[in-house]
Amino acid sequence: RGMAAALMLGADGVWMGTRFEATPEATVTPAFREQLVAAGTDDTLLTTTFDLALKQDWPEGIAMRVLRNRFTDAWHGRENEVRAWRQEQSDEYRTTGFFSRTEGATPAGESVGVIKNVEPAGRIVERLMAETAALLRGRASALLG
Repeated sequence: RGMAAALMLGADGVWMGTRFEATPEATVTPAFREQLVAAGTDDTLLTTTFDLALKQDWPEGIAMRVLRNRFTDAWHGRENEVRAWRQEQSDEYRTTGFFSRTEGATPAGESVGVIKNVEPAGRIVERLMAETAALLRGRASALLG
């Protein structure tokens, strides 16, 4: 429905990165895929804390949408404290925390809550195209009729 709506509004396409991370073809770990399937729509957060913890020099206002975890629960909203981390703290997080399941960044879009299983990318594309075409055919005739 989302793709059909976007196309009806004039978009040329949609961004579906999170959905395609939950496929066997994606170069992510099985644990990452499991996290995506288990997540609900309210489990994401837009945050700069990971970039700050790694002392990445990102432009102001640029953030990453991730699944909430122990790290975001502890540090999101305390960005000035993270900015003040000593280099040693940042280095320790970079080597021990950032790649862990409970402390690391798990990028995911807000639509993660509609992902219910891991399935091949080709099957997703086939279903997406069939459902979108059916919706567009039905809506177009209702609009034009």
